[in-house]
Amino acid sequence: MPMDKDSIARILNDKGATHPCHRCGSVQFAVADGYSALTMQDDFKKGLVLGGKAMPVAVVICKQCGAVTTHALAALGINPKDEL
Repeated sequence: MPMDKDSIARILNDKGATHPCHRCGSVQFAVADGYSALTMQDDFKKGLVLGGKAMPVAVVICKQCGAVTTHALAALGINPKDEL
């Protein structure tokens, strides 16, 4: 079953991710459409590796100031490969 924004918001709420925005204190957030990924690097001495390992994340945006927070999908029990 594909995860939608409401499901992600519900999972975050159930896990206690309900604190106000770390920048402005607002309590109004939006879950971005789709997923993103944080590039993972083993060794910066060799330069940035593109197309390598990545951590899939859900993106949450403060509706007041636009601060962006990421949440690892695996920690939320979401596997994007299940949607393929």
